[in-house]
This record gives sequence, structure tokens and C-alpha cells, in this order.
Amino acid sequence: MKSFLNSRKLTVFLFFVYLFILTWVIVAKMDWNLLLSSNFSWIHNPRVLLYPGVSWRTINLVPYRFGNFDIVEVLLNIIFFIPFSFYIKMLYPKSSGLRAIILGFILSLIYESTQYILTIGFPDITDLIDNTLGACIGVIIINIISIILKEKLRLYMNFILILLSGYIIYEIINVIS
Repeated sequence: MKSFLNSRKLTVFLFFVYLFILTWVIVAKMDWNLLLSSNFSWIHNPRVLLYPGVSWRTINLVPYRFGNFDIVEVLLNIIFFIPFSFYIKMLYPKSSGLRAIILGFILSLIYESTQYILTIGFPDITDLIDNTLGACIGVIIINIISIILKEKLRLYMNFILILLSGYIIYEIINVIS
């Protein structure tokens, strides 16, 4: 059991579960039917992507516009990306925290771009900043934990992440049904 909990394969599996849940929450807005109703007309005319406002929503490029933002959404965006850094540290233990921050930024950019292209949600620079901040906080937390746990980091973190993933999946099933 101990070797199972300490395995890289388990960490990779849990990382994919996390990414699936994160995608479901951020892109699909916890409703796969939303993706089915997406506007894919740009496939036949990709130039439309260059002219937002004609048939596409615009992107908010002003962070925290005039204080008009939802603090709960900001906190959730930060919290959702904290585990991202945990997984990067467990998968690449010798890498610096900068890798997790850059990859967190890129993942967030992919999510925001996907929302724009599929015309779901509202692409927002605030989300990009908050998600990246979550990755930064995750780096700080996982570095502190790795100093404490040393070689047992993967063992204990996999155990905690199994429990956390199980709880989130349980809650998702309750939301769906």
C-alpha cells in the first residue's frame, strides 16, 4: 500500500483527475451541455476571431475593473490553482517553483482562450492574474510542506489528494444528480 501511495503513476493519475475537474469547473461551468451549445461557426471562417465584437464577445483586459468584481470568484480562482503547483512539484521534484508558475499561467491562458473561442464564459485578465496567483501561493505552500516531509512528500500528498479528489467527485455527483 505504501509503495502504491508513493508511486509517480498515482500522482500522474491524480493530476489528470484534477485537470479534468478544473476544466469542468472553469471551461464547462459545471455543465457539459454548455459545450454542446457553443458557437463553432469560426471553424469555417477563422478570420472572425480577429474581429471581436462583430459576432463574438469581447475580452476584459482591465484587471479588477473599477472594483466591479466578485470577491468569491477571485478567491475560488486562486484556490483552484493552488493544487496545480502541488502536482508540478511532485512530478518534477528538482524543478524550481517558477516552472509551476509559468505552467499555471499557460494553463489559465488556455482556459481563457478556450472560453473566447467557444464563446462560453467571459475571458478576463482578472482570472488570468488570480489563477497565476493561486499557482504562486501553491509553490510557497508546497515548498514549506516539502521541507517538512522531505522524501515522504509524494506519499503524504498523494494520500491527501486522493481524499480531496474523492470528496470533490462526491460533491460533483451531488450537483449533477
